[in-house]
Amino acid sequence: MPVSGIDQALQGRAAGVQVTQNTGAPGEGVSVRIRGAGSINSSNDPLYIVDGIPTTDALNIISPGDIETMTVLKDASAAAIYGSRSNNGVVLITTKKGVTGKAKVVYRGEYGFQQPGRLTPMVNTKDYVTIIMKLQQMTIFIFLQSCLNDC
Repeated sequence: MPVSGIDQALQGRAAGVQVTQNTGAPGEGVSVRIRGAGSINSSNDPLYIVDGIPTTDALNIISPGDIETMTVLKDASAAAIYGSRSNNGVVLITTKKGVTGKAKVVYRGEYGFQQPGRLTPMVNTKDYVTIIMKLQQMTIFIFLQSCLNDC
């Protein structure tokens, strides 16, 4: 199934990778944690390497359809290659390359529609007041009846 963002593609990629949404609003940013919270002063986001170039904004600038491979490094091998910048893990992204020959256009799209399955019947204000008044009358009647039976 196609994903709408790199953050969704990272979920389940490696053990210990946590992808959480910052707020409940659709389209809002996400937090990616590979090695947990490692710093209280600096960012806990991983280092993204896109085709050999370090970037911090890879989640927003790359379409998931353009990614050929994605690898998560979270151990000492990342520190050996990228130094202290990799203390929160590294995500290596390789994008698809062009090939010589005939031009090829690929389109991937989705569509959907929403339709309520069953709507709950509603009442207007006048009918609502009438129902509440009848319930109150019934409650008073039941209360009086129980008082008479217990006396």
